[in-house]
Amino acid sequence: MASAPRRRMLATFAGLGLLTSIVGTGSATAVPSTGSGGVSGQCAGPAIARVCVDTDLTRGTVEYWGYTSYPDGDRCNLVLQLMDGDWPVFTTPFACGTGFQSHTPGGLANPAAGHSYHAEMQVHWSDGRVDHYSSPSVTWN
Repeated sequence: MASAPRRRMLATFAGLGLLTSIVGTGSATAVPSTGSGGVSGQCAGPAIARVCVDTDLTRGTVEYWGYTSYPDGDRCNLVLQLMDGDWPVFTTPFACGTGFQSHTPGGLANPAAGHSYHAEMQVHWSDGRVDHYSSPSVTWN
């Protein structure tokens, strides 16, 4: 569990919409994403809220992204996470928006060989509901 000052710092960065790495040890390097908004990759979720993950062997990255198409997206916020097994690597907040919205935070450079990665998306509604979506997993070889 992160210390109170570290939790406040992470909350501040998340509130500013900055990509934050919440890996406790080691380092994770973010790179600009080539995520294609669901055109390729391993995706899951209903048509109005999809979350995706893919490997980019040319760039040596694991990419993740999500997209939504809510008629009332002004009433929610979402959080996208890249997960290494059960551990979050990156956490990025976004505003939902009304209509089609693509949410592409970035990719993980130099992923660990043999590790299984997936993306998660939580949609936080103004009435307190939270919808959870998880992509299939991809393994970096």
